[in-house]
Amino acid sequence: MNKQFLRLTTYVVASLVILAISLEIIWEEFVPQETIISADDFYQSAIEENGQIFSIQPLSTIMLPEDLIQQLKSGEIIRLDDNEDHSYYYKLHQQKVLVLGPIIDLEDASNIDDIISLAFYIGFAGLLLLWFRPAFMDLRKLSAHVKSFSKTAKWQTLDLKPTSIAFPAAHTINKMAERIEQLIDLQKNLSRMVGHEIRTPLARTGFSIASLKYEPTMEEILSIEEDLQEIEDLTEEFLQITKLEFDSKDIVLTKQNVYAPIEELVNKLQRASRINIRVDVDRNLLAPVESKTFKRLMQNLVTNALKHAKDEVVIHLTETQGIYTLWVSDDGKGFEKAVGLDKPYFQANPKSDGYGLGLSIVKLIASWYGGKITFDKSSSLSGAKVIFIWPVDSDNN
Repeated sequence: MNKQFLRLTTYVVASLVILAISLEIIWEEFVPQETIISADDFYQSAIEENGQIFSIQPLSTIMLPEDLIQQLKSGEIIRLDDNEDHSYYYKLHQQKVLVLGPIIDLEDASNIDDIISLAFYIGFAGLLLLWFRPAFMDLRKLSAHVKSFSKTAKWQTLDLKPTSIAFPAAHTINKMAERIEQLIDLQKNLSRMVGHEIRTPLARTGFSIASLKYEPTMEEILSIEEDLQEIEDLTEEFLQITKLEFDSKDIVLTKQNVYAPIEELVNKLQRASRINIRVDVDRNLLAPVESKTFKRLMQNLVTNALKHAKDEVVIHLTETQGIYTLWVSDDGKGFEKAVGLDKPYFQANPKSDGYGLGLSIVKLIASWYGGKITFDKSSSLSGAKVIFIWPVDSDNN
C-alpha cells in the first residue's frame, strides 16, 4: 500500500509540474510582454490612434478636485477611470483642457488569463481522471467478484496489474477467498466423513453387538474391536488436520540434524512392516526444520509409501545451493494420476486403506516451510515418488 501511495503522490506532483510548465509556455507565446511607457508617450500615441475621441474643454467646466487641478496647471497629464473601466486623459493647454477618452484598454479587457486558469484546472482534472478511472474500474471488478463469491462460494482469482491502486486489496481478498474455500471444503468433508466413513463402521459394530446377544463369539468381538479402532483412527486423522488447519502459531525453522529423527521413525515403522525402508541421508546433514512438524511430515510420507510398496521404500535428502530436496519413493504401482492427491480426503484408489488426509497434511506443512510438494515416478524403483523442496532462507526462518 505504501508503494501505491508513493506512486500516486509522484504522479500528482509530476503532473502538476508538467502542466504548469506547459501553460507557462503557452502564456508566453500568446500574451505579449508588458512594456512600461510614460503617460506623455501613451497620450501622444492615443491621440494618433484615437483622434476621434479627442475633445477640448474650458478649465472652468472640468469638475476635478483641487489637487488634480493643481497638477494640471503644473503641466502633468492626469488619468482617470470611470465605473466601466474606461480611461480618460486630461492635459492643460493655454487655459484649455485637452480630454482624450474614453479609451478601452484592450489588454485589460482580454480574458487570456482566465482562459489559462481554466485550462489549468481542466487539465489537472483530466490527469486525475486518467489515474483514478482505471482504479475505479478495478474496484468495480473486485466488488463484482466478491458479490459473486458471496452467492456461489466459488472464487475466481482476480488478476490485477501490480501498478493498480486496488492491487493490494485484490491480493489480500484472493488469499482470504482461497482460505474460505478450503474451510468450506473441510466442512463438506467433515459431513461426508460423519455421513459415510464413521457411519459404516458404526453400523457394523451395531450388527456385531446384536449378534452377541444370541451367540457370543470371539470373531464378533474382534470385529467390534477392529471397527472401533477404525473409528478412532479416522477421528484422530481428522482432528490432526483440523488442528493444523487452524493452528495460528508461527513455525520457526532452525538448522538441526535430521538424520536422527528420520532413523528413529524408520526403526519404529520397520518393526511393524515387512517392507524394507532404506535411508539415503547424510548422518551429519543439517536442515532448517521444526521438530514436531518435520516428524509429522516424514511419518505421513513414509506411511503413505508403505501402503503402496511391494518390497522397498527409499528416503532421500540432499542440499544443493541452499535448496533442500527430500523425496520418498516406493516400488509400487505408482500414481495413476497426480492431480488432487494433496487435497483433504482425496484417494486415487477409494478401495485402499486410509482416508486421504496424509498428503494434504504434508502440503500444509510444506507451505509453512516456504516450500512445495510434487508427485513423480521413481526412476530407480519404478513406483511413486513424493518430492518436498524448501529453501534454507524461507520466510519462516
